[in-house]
Amino acid sequence: SYNDESAKGYFKETMKLDPGDIYVSSLLTSNITNKKIIQLATPLVDISNMDKGVLLFEWTPQSITDIITNFKIENNGYVIIVDGEGNYIYHPDQKKILDDKITDTDGLKSVFQQMLADESGVAEYRVGESRYEIGFAPYSQMGWFVGVVKPLNAAAPQQPILPTAPDMAAESPAKTSDTTAQFDTTQPVE
Repeated sequence: SYNDESAKGYFKETMKLDPGDIYVSSLLTSNITNKKIIQLATPLVDISNMDKGVLLFEWTPQSITDIITNFKIENNGYVIIVDGEGNYIYHPDQKKILDDKITDTDGLKSVFQQMLADESGVAEYRVGESRYEIGFAPYSQMGWFVGVVKPLNAAAPQQPILPTAPDMAAESPAKTSDTTAQFDTTQPVE
């Protein structure tokens, strides 16, 4: 039943954790809203450290989109975020979040293998005649990986996906930051 949360996967996994640790699910589809969600949960304990339950937070990929669209990546670049199973948590092409994995792109299969090895780095890959460069690093606290993709040739599709500072200013006077993302591959994202 709806009230018996203890039978659900997030509950079982969270109860194995120490107080203060956080369970992060893979990308799921909500049974209630039918939207993509990520579950974050932490065990609740009383003052004597006895288990009392689980605090659950369900988060939508749209939350990430709302944050990332405030950044402008040079040269028509863009950010991707994938989970440990290769599911897109964020991609500027929203359809990829619902349907694709990073390994669906031949050139990114080896990059994903490096990500799974908790490596940071920079790699080039091709999609048809288009060449791209991706800088990537693990986001260890969530079990995710962040990549910044940049087209390397004119054949690469220009994705008008991230608003520029003037576009953001037109939407909201409070959002006039001209932030440019920089990617340091020497340290994992923490």
